[in-house]
Amino acid sequence: MNSVHDHWTAFWEGWTSNAPAINPAVTTQVTYTIQSAAPKEKAVPKVTKNNPKYLKPVENPWGLMGHTLALYKWAADYYILTVMTMQEPKNKAYNLMLEKRSEKIADQFARYTDMAIGGEIRHTPKSNYKTMNRPMIEALEDGTIGHSQSGTGRHSAWNGWYWFRQRYGTVSLKWAVEVFKTMKWSSAYGGTKWGDIANTLYLYESGDVSKHVFIDTCWGLQHNGGVYFDKWWTYNLSTLKKVLDLNLKGHYCTIADQYTSQMVKKMFAEKVKESCLCSKH
Repeated sequence: MNSVHDHWTAFWEGWTSNAPAINPAVTTQVTYTIQSAAPKEKAVPKVTKNNPKYLKPVENPWGLMGHTLALYKWAADYYILTVMTMQEPKNKAYNLMLEKRSEKIADQFARYTDMAIGGEIRHTPKSNYKTMNRPMIEALEDGTIGHSQSGTGRHSAWNGWYWFRQRYGTVSLKWAVEVFKTMKWSSAYGGTKWGDIANTLYLYESGDVSKHVFIDTCWGLQHNGGVYFDKWWTYNLSTLKKVLDLNLKGHYCTIADQYTSQMVKKMFAEKVKESCLCSKH
């Protein structure tokens, strides 16, 4: 291999190829920590569409960082640190910083992906109900997750899905994958793209893919309306796309010079810059 980019390409293809199929036997609980308490039953005698099973009292039970989070900087730092660590695997400073950044990114991406899945599930056409599992049908009909026909908003569905996941664990992600991938949807909602999104989290939470495969896959995901992250993080997503495109082209020096945090920029190794595929080099 003649360049960092060749090494990176081969390394990444080997890392991400042959993704495992869904394992229907996995029924473990949520593997990352969500910051709210366990679900509490409402003290009412009957569940109705206007009276969901589970309390939904908070705006952000998922513990997500603010809407103006600079995702482009997270992407820039992540990929530059990854290249530096690949070039100098014994450099403790590079490894430590990459690990710290990766833990934060994976945690937030898992929370966000989970929440977004719940928001999309609410659009499930009623014609699909007859082939769905009972807990999912009940959650849609009684307003726990809510559905678009009832006027239940996205935030309510996010919160309802939070409680649903706390109760049923990882198997509920398997159900979501089946709903999106095997049932009929309009072109505007659900479908295979959302099935891929749900499957990405399912495989990660099941332990079938690594933290880094999960992160890298999330950076490239899209839903029916475009950018994957726009359900919550809306700040400068066009710049995020630029950073991701530069990374695919091997333009590491441009990423480091223009988009990384100051700390990563100071650490950026000269030999990585010398191997960069930017036109000025």
